[in-house]
Amino acid sequence: MAITALISAITGLAALLLGIKQFQHARQYDGAHQIAMGFSNYGTPTIASGMKEPIDEIEIQLHYQGFQPLYGVKMSLLWDNGEHWDLCPETQLQPGEKFGPKVLKIPCSDLDKVHLHVAWQTPHPAILKNKIRYQALRMNLAQEAQQWRWRPFEHLHRRRHSPLGKWKAIHNSPTDQQNFPGWPHGPAAKTIDW
Repeated sequence: MAITALISAITGLAALLLGIKQFQHARQYDGAHQIAMGFSNYGTPTIASGMKEPIDEIEIQLHYQGFQPLYGVKMSLLWDNGEHWDLCPETQLQPGEKFGPKVLKIPCSDLDKVHLHVAWQTPHPAILKNKIRYQALRMNLAQEAQQWRWRPFEHLHRRRHSPLGKWKAIHNSPTDQQNFPGWPHGPAAKTIDW
């Protein structure tokens, strides 16, 4: 009898924690959206007069698709050493709105150290507090994309001054089978020859 009660209590606690996690996820990702980022080499390296090293042109563009506006959007170039270059003031993107293409010149030695960083405000998934925090994506010139993932129990990490999250690689490439038509994540839809 006592073992059955203990198992029931543990199962109930696990169901409660799972429900809280699902609720937090639904609050954070309640508006479906897609952000298409373009970050690529545009030209050929050139040496301008008065410059010690060659510079290269990179092209940046962003296309937002969704049902609701994205608020507090920040775009910047972010280097591995922590330096950043803000590309535009904090803005709001309407569904279907595009930024760019914009061509920038940066030194060739910085090409492998720079990321295009895009952040936007989302509702904070806390149960008792109605706050906002930033979600972010970044991409390097090798087209490797990463998404910022907040750690659970964020308030405890803030108190201990430990990292609040980490960058997680996005593995779905445009040619991945999961991005093709099919259900649920199967192979591409087959065409019929008449």
